Amino acid sequence: GKQIIEWVDIDEEARRDWKTRYDEHLKLASQVRENKTFPWPNAANVKFPLIQIAGLQFHARAYPALVPSRDIVIIKHNGFDILGFKRRRAERVSHYMNYQILQQMEDWEEHMDRLLITLPLTGTEFKKTYYDTRLKRMVSRHVLSKDFIVDYWTKSLDTAFRMTEVLELSDNEIHSRIA
Repeated sequence: GKQIIEWVDIDEEARRDWKTRYDEHLKLASQVRENKTFPWPNAANVKFPLIQIAGLQFHARAYPALVPSRDIVIIKHNGFDILGFKRRRAERVSHYMNYQILQQMEDWEEHMDRLLITLPLTGTEFKKTYYDTRLKRMVSRHVLSKDFIVDYWTKSLDTAFRMTEVLELSDNEIHSRIA
């Protein structure tokens, strides 16, 4: 445990400047009101929501492109398929995966929507898909980039030495997971 904490601290230090910029950009996009002291004390502090408008326009264009219809997953087969076995198998897999995403993963669309709203403001966001043993089903959720710790200089998640997700759990959740 001590070694893991040391590694996470090393990765946090590597992305310290990025995290500062991240917080500043979110503050700017959220239009946090601050008293101005330049060019004089209590100068007007009007902010035009240009970043928010751009983010909403990105979302309006990206969502239909990434989620074009009720057929989110389309699987194509490779190679010759004289009898149509590969085509039928691809159709079955595609049908089942669409069922999983749209029916079983109840919050898939909500988290995809949240990701696409946040992405233009932060530049990097993540989607985590896994089998949840407590819910006994697949889950896909949005992970904020500030809560996903990886060395800043990592070129790809496939080659990352380590990846850490920050989970905020209550004491009760921690004790129930231990039990």
